[in-house]
Amino acid sequence: MTWEDELRKIPAPEPSQDLLERILASRAAGVRVALPTIPARAVLWHRPWYWTVAAAAVVVLIIAAGVGLHRSGETEGGGSWDARIVLSPSEVYAQEPGGRLSTASYPVVETLDASRLIEGRWVYRTRIVIDGFVTDTEPTDTVSVRATRLHDLPALAIVSSWASRPVTSRDTFIVDRRDLRPLRRFCCVGRSAREFTYGPADVGPLFLVHVPKNHPGSRLNPAMQPTIGLVSFLQLKPLLQALPLDDGWRGSAYLRAFHGPYDPLPIDVRVTGRERCSVPAGTFDCWRVELALPPNRRTLNVWIKRGEQVVVRMEQRSENGAMEYVLIAAETTPPAP
Repeated sequence: MTWEDELRKIPAPEPSQDLLERILASRAAGVRVALPTIPARAVLWHRPWYWTVAAAAVVVLIIAAGVGLHRSGETEGGGSWDARIVLSPSEVYAQEPGGRLSTASYPVVETLDASRLIEGRWVYRTRIVIDGFVTDTEPTDTVSVRATRLHDLPALAIVSSWASRPVTSRDTFIVDRRDLRPLRRFCCVGRSAREFTYGPADVGPLFLVHVPKNHPGSRLNPAMQPTIGLVSFLQLKPLLQALPLDDGWRGSAYLRAFHGPYDPLPIDVRVTGRERCSVPAGTFDCWRVELALPPNRRTLNVWIKRGEQVVVRMEQRSENGAMEYVLIAAETTPPAP
């Protein structure tokens, strides 16, 4: 006897004979049924801003619990870590000791064209589509790239911020303007905010990792898949801007956003074609790109504006619908000739 068998024993009222006809007529007319109000303290998951807060909490948990005990300044040398780490990046990357090893599917990208990364400000909104209904979330995600200097080095500040009614958070990521190597990162909100510094030997351009030709593979959970949140956390939007996208182009990037002996995350990138993409910010000629992780080949579809290579739209599909990430406003500064 299982719990499903026990549930089937519970008596339920018989639906009225015209219930199905009423439902179909209401849906055809675009009418939504107003369900009884549930106290806010009991259930919050149905509110759009809750998902933004949850996403922010995940990032804070990753930074604060996973690497928040990292001692400031030690990354300039050997990249040592505090032994009291509770949640390690192995969990963040869904790595399992002794798990199946996965390798990149396409030629590995080891260098980036820094001149492709342009200055500007882009505002995005998440759109949830379930059973044909579209819901735009109230919060927005703003990404800006601007010139700055750090220790007399020419640099770029990549600032991501998201806001909702209960919380506002910011992730400031500074890279060397000449080769896009990370210099400093400050993330994310309140007392959980942490600053990370990077030395020349820690990571490559925009977290790229060089792996040897005989690299055995990275330990990945077979169920792991690329998500919109992962794109933001790994700074994939600027990385996609710096790739040499073209018809039929494909390549793989090994990324590691943390210092330490953790397997780099292989992400496969493939241009599947060209499409005109319409979003609130306008209509653009785009590359349609698929992001995938090798264990299961589940994909995240990304539309990238041709030329500037700015992310215009992302689509994360599920069994019941999809989550879309769309550009609603843009201000770009073209690179100097």
